Amino acid sequence: GNVVRPTTTAPDDEEKYKMPRHVKQDTPGAVEIFIEPGQDSKDIAEILLSKGVIDQTLPFVVMAELNGFDGRYQLGTHFVLKDMDYNEIMHNLALPPETTWITFPEGFSYIDIKRRLAEAGVNFDEAEMDRLVDSPSLFTQYSFVTNIPTDVEERIFALEGYLFPDTYQFDLNASEVDIIRTFLRNADRKITPEMKERASVLGMSLDKVLTLASIIQNESGVVAEQYKVSRVFHNRMNREMMMQSCATTNYLRQLNGQPKVWAATAADIALENPYNTYKYGGLPPGPICNPGVEAIQAALYPDTEEPNLLFFVAKGDGT
Repeated sequence: GNVVRPTTTAPDDEEKYKMPRHVKQDTPGAVEIFIEPGQDSKDIAEILLSKGVIDQTLPFVVMAELNGFDGRYQLGTHFVLKDMDYNEIMHNLALPPETTWITFPEGFSYIDIKRRLAEAGVNFDEAEMDRLVDSPSLFTQYSFVTNIPTDVEERIFALEGYLFPDTYQFDLNASEVDIIRTFLRNADRKITPEMKERASVLGMSLDKVLTLASIIQNESGVVAEQYKVSRVFHNRMNREMMMQSCATTNYLRQLNGQPKVWAATAADIALENPYNTYKYGGLPPGPICNPGVEAIQAALYPDTEEPNLLFFVAKGDGT
């Protein structure tokens, strides 16, 4: 029959008709429930049972169908409490899943990205993520991926440089594949045909442009100066001079678990590694971070006001 609610409620009625509690990650006693594609009420009941939220699965399955919740649960991460009744549990599982917004600044490396994801509470398998980042052949639906060199043994993290910096929304249990695809979809939008055409005019592959852009990005975060930094590096490459970028040695320091430094040390400069631009000529085997649009534009259009620049001095404050 129909439920008729009174127009005025006594204290007992207010308790009877209270709205279901909305449980979030930071709610005391919250129990995480992750609903995957293809799971039905029976599967979800088994998860709730295993987490100690319910004592039996059959009543939950029956109530889900009677109350119209069956098939309405939303994929993703949810939170419930162990003292909830079935209706409150079902209500929470039918709400939009718990997600987190994460900002990845320009110049973040893949290592930085993993750290920021973990800090935000995203659950992922680091070994699986590393495997995917080194497997560009799994993401060939994005045209630029097919141009990433796969025969360069010295390259560190094949997709470094293509994990586009931006603010993203992730489910707390997003799969490693979904995380990587989220970055690459954005890169596919931001890397324009005009950029590719300009790279061709310069006689550079898109991958080399992104490698140069990643160095520019980490040498200076000041957009106006990035174009002059670009001119320095273009001039050095054209004259077959060493690039001598501290940004590349800092990348190696990060990979080795060392803190970044303002200026490369004698040990950094002597390091035998193709990413060390003090020791090896030309560009390193791949990007050292994930550059933003301005750094990419700077790599493509070096400053023309001072065409003979060969040096710059970092002040230590980003300028």
